[in-house]
Amino acid sequence: MKLVTLKPSSPANRQGDLAVVSSDNRTAVRVPEIAPTLLSALEQWSTLRPKLQEVADKLNAGSAMPGAFDLKFEDTLAPLPFAPGFYDEGGVWV
Repeated sequence: MKLVTLKPSSPANRQGDLAVVSSDNRTAVRVPEIAPTLLSALEQWSTLRPKLQEVADKLNAGSAMPGAFDLKFEDTLAPLPFAPGFYDEGGVWV
């Protein structure tokens, strides 16, 4: 299973949109009904992994996926564009 973070469809979403990518990297499908962002998917991984895998399997089998589109890598972002951090009391990254 391949996941990607896409440029957000809404300006209010700083984290980008989660999408599942086909094994040949040609097509993808946004999955907001499963998890809106990669961070939310990781936070609930044990619950959401089977659902994401099901989408990946359908996409790789060539099944008609509603909302599937040709993936353009210029539309992608870093996996976690605004990853949570930890700061100590002095404001130094730990």
